[in-house]
Amino acid sequence: MNNIANTTTLWQLLGKCKMVIPILQRDYAQGRVGYESLREKFLLAISEALNGEKQLKLDFVYGSSDQECRFNPLDGQQRLTTLWLLHWYLAFRLDKLSEQSTIEHLSNFSYETRVSSTSFCQRIVKRGSEIVKGENENIAEAIIRQTWIPSVWRQDPTVQSMLRMLSGEHNGKIDGIEELFADKDNQTLLKYWDALMLPAAKCPLVFYQLDLENLGQSDDLYVKMNGRGKPLSDFENFKADLIKYIADQEWTSLLHAQNGLPILLDTKWLDFFWKYRNSNISLDDMMFGFINRFLLVRLMMAQIPQKIEDRDMGNSPIDNAFKYLYSFTEKKDARASYNMTGFGIYQTIFEELGAYSVLYDLRTLLENLRVFDRDKLTSCVSYPYEDGKEKFEVIYTSGKNDYYILTIPETIAFWAVCQFFLSPSVYCTEHRLRQWMRVVWNVCNYQVLENSKILNEIRSKTQLRSTIISLHKAFPYKWDVHNVKWFVSPEEGDTDKTSLHIVEEQAKIRQFQNGVYYDKQKVLQGQTWETIICFLEKLPFFRGTIRALFTDGSGKINWSLFDTKYEHLYWYLNSYGDLNSIAHRNLLLYHYDFASWFWYPRGDRRNATWRSKLPYYPSPVHEWLMAEPLNHDELSTCIAQEPSYAKRCLIQTALMQEVTDENGMYASHSYGIGCDVYWHHQNSSSCIIFNECRDIVVRKAVEDGLISLCDPSILKSCGLFFARDIVFTYQGITYNWHAKGFVYRIDNPERQLPQPDSVNTLHEVLTSLAEGEN
Repeated sequence: MNNIANTTTLWQLLGKCKMVIPILQRDYAQGRVGYESLREKFLLAISEALNGEKQLKLDFVYGSSDQECRFNPLDGQQRLTTLWLLHWYLAFRLDKLSEQSTIEHLSNFSYETRVSSTSFCQRIVKRGSEIVKGENENIAEAIIRQTWIPSVWRQDPTVQSMLRMLSGEHNGKIDGIEELFADKDNQTLLKYWDALMLPAAKCPLVFYQLDLENLGQSDDLYVKMNGRGKPLSDFENFKADLIKYIADQEWTSLLHAQNGLPILLDTKWLDFFWKYRNSNISLDDMMFGFINRFLLVRLMMAQIPQKIEDRDMGNSPIDNAFKYLYSFTEKKDARASYNMTGFGIYQTIFEELGAYSVLYDLRTLLENLRVFDRDKLTSCVSYPYEDGKEKFEVIYTSGKNDYYILTIPETIAFWAVCQFFLSPSVYCTEHRLRQWMRVVWNVCNYQVLENSKILNEIRSKTQLRSTIISLHKAFPYKWDVHNVKWFVSPEEGDTDKTSLHIVEEQAKIRQFQNGVYYDKQKVLQGQTWETIICFLEKLPFFRGTIRALFTDGSGKINWSLFDTKYEHLYWYLNSYGDLNSIAHRNLLLYHYDFASWFWYPRGDRRNATWRSKLPYYPSPVHEWLMAEPLNHDELSTCIAQEPSYAKRCLIQTALMQEVTDENGMYASHSYGIGCDVYWHHQNSSSCIIFNECRDIVVRKAVEDGLISLCDPSILKSCGLFFARDIVFTYQGITYNWHAKGFVYRIDNPERQLPQPDSVNTLHEVLTSLAEGEN
């Protein structure tokens, strides 16, 4: 152990200086109600050490010394107070509170959190020899019965906790010092006392005293450590159990005085998390949340290949551990809380992952991560194609007493950051981190349109894990992601969307190696391929996935196609400012059978419409981008001889400009009609039926004044009727021209006549229906 940390005992420390719990510290809390199991566990460990089974090392005690030879503990207050009470109780039982040496030593321990706490500690030492227990009276009752203990002191939380630690709750647990030694005779107690007087090398209870002045820690570390949260937070309990677990395994490298987990958690790492401080979340919660997320993504990598959702149904120790660590939602205001019930669940996780390995990696990760400035780190890991309003933070700082849950893409991004900072520190640079995170976001954060909603492609826990595994295999050296020598391509035959994205990313990085662009597009001359590709990735209808520009009709990579496709894409953007109806109509010209399709004329949904098609329909998209773009007039001329009336209407008319609502429209084929277009508008739907005969005849009849539409607004400027049925009046009688092609009087729907093929025939049909004749 480095000599900067001195192994010592409480008696030895109290013999050379005063130990004062400073006013900034919290109350003594180990004796509080609700901590019975914690007290019992700690006291049993002390008992084992006193009985000579094994020396108990109580971790590091950090503090600073002043010119008056006072040692102010910054961390370790709870353990030190319990040790002091243990010494006091043994001295009381052995009648040593009348000895000057005992009084001097024990008087060197004091609380400054409250005046009552200070006075209580002084009184029970200097007047402790006056205390006499009555029959059936416990030590706490005997103390508060003394006339020199004012009743107001009993309201002091520290005094209450000290009394409870001394006597216990008498609830069947050994959760008080008196209960621990209840069956011990004076000879045994004297043996314990003498053992506590031994030097640190032989004493059963020792700790490492670490003076933070020697480590160059700033004065505001007091504020940081005491601003971490409520007394004995879950994180403090976890940390104490973790350090004991490491000590039991005798992993001395992880307990090093300067580079071990105990000192790093309370100094350098605390300083790093302090930069993210927020009034809504304590430092303890922030740090505990980070560690739990780290364990979660490591556990995901280690799980056997099965549906992770099955873990939610299981009750094995590892199933419960997984459920404890992970619960996800994409709602921004949803929260998850880690309510630690014991260290057992972490032992299960460590056994699954390999405890030493995962703790060693945690140290490497945070040591590399902490050197990054917050703004720089946030800039490096932010979404590469957003407007900058939404930022991804590696350290979450929102929530109250809990943690905001990361969305699935953010969970993958968090894993990616962890993996990157496990690299050798010399490679953990800002430039390399940006390169790695661009690849990760392109793979995991692709949003498409499904069921009229913009959704992320990766939406389940199983998909989340699969994406992590795929990225981990494909890019084994996260810090050198642009080095094509390290690529591991997805196995041939893998056609899942994650594999397609990874193949694309590797293809783009290979193209980066070609340096400066020298081909025929003048607007690109002099730029590097990396600059060109990264610019295109940021276009909203691409959002990172641009494979449509360099793949053929079967989806195979062919960069020789790029110039032509870029030129045509540039025409659409330069002429119309975005991919809009003219682009969609050109696409329909070549592939009208492009299944059912959504069309959103503007906004995020239109971009999501394109993203749903561009990467996954290589054949029609390839034909569209390779073909010379046609403007409105050229499209009309080209489509004029098309036999399909529905296709002519969709491409030739201004229908797509007519629909201006963001909710858009949906086209589908209907039996016996050909093609319906449902126009979703403000939670209702208008329907366009492509019936050439009906459209022509009704339009002409309206123009001639033969009939009047009951709702004139259904006839749009594009010449189509936004209605399933066309209701009109003729000579005072109301009729319906049904979508299926027959006509009837509204007041006599049973009598139907076939649809007419001209205005003259319409006149005859309506006359017949009016007169009641066939």
